[in-house]
Amino acid sequence: MSYGVNMPRLGTKQGKEAPFILAPLPEQIRIANKLDSLLAKVETAQTRLEKIPALLKRFRQAVLAAATSGELTRDGLSNFEQTRKIGELAEDIRYGTSKKCDYDAGKVPVLRIPNIHNGAINLADLKYADFDDKELKKLQLNEGDVLIIRSNGSLELVGQAALVSDKDIHCLFAGYLIRIRFKLKQVNSKYVLFCFQSPKLRKVIELNARSTSGVNNINSQELSALEISLPEMEEQAEIVRRVESLFAMADTVEKQYQAAKARLDKLTQAILAKAFRGELVPQDPNDEPAAELLKRIQVGRK
Repeated sequence: MSYGVNMPRLGTKQGKEAPFILAPLPEQIRIANKLDSLLAKVETAQTRLEKIPALLKRFRQAVLAAATSGELTRDGLSNFEQTRKIGELAEDIRYGTSKKCDYDAGKVPVLRIPNIHNGAINLADLKYADFDDKELKKLQLNEGDVLIIRSNGSLELVGQAALVSDKDIHCLFAGYLIRIRFKLKQVNSKYVLFCFQSPKLRKVIELNARSTSGVNNINSQELSALEISLPEMEEQAEIVRRVESLFAMADTVEKQYQAAKARLDKLTQAILAKAFRGELVPQDPNDEPAAELLKRIQVGRK
């Protein structure tokens, strides 16, 4: 009954002519009461569901805090008193290219800030450029490298890290990122990634990076000076295994939450549709027909 393309609207005339299903008045009351009851339950369920993302975030942060302080592997015999600077554990720390990249500017994919996501590389949105052999060698990525966002208007993004996998090594990286190549005989890259994501190191990074100029920044010297607790390689591997296992459980809960939320979001419309099809409450043959109600309404207008 509505018309218009960019801004569909319902005129008064069309509104008056629009079909409307009218139930007997007692049934209307039963429907309204039932809707009040059911929609209140839906709202309660939605309120409870909305708490889950925050709970999962706190859980993951608690896991990371325990992992990087020794609490997660307290049953082991490691020495978490040993601390090392990132610079001591790094074979190379390097800024990315300042070359202008675009979707059709060359053949070599270049990772940027949007490609750093939840500790991993997201290859969904790549820009490209061309490089000579010297640049390719200098900016190449190896499996186990860690990329760090060094500069951004959002303080929350500065210092966010992603682990390079074998699927990412065909890419180079842009200037707002820093590549850290670790001495893999001394440190497990994924353990360091979890350190970068831990609440303790995040506080230090944000304190160093905070700026009143609108652009927050952490440079290679500040990254090199960051300290992490460093157990033996065997325990680093065990910590990684336990964190991944706990995170997998959290991911499962998150998927269940998203599925439940999607069903719940559709539930209100499904309940309303059922109500106005006459299927939500039982009909009573003793109810005065809606036609009689319409007659009284028309009489009242005269």
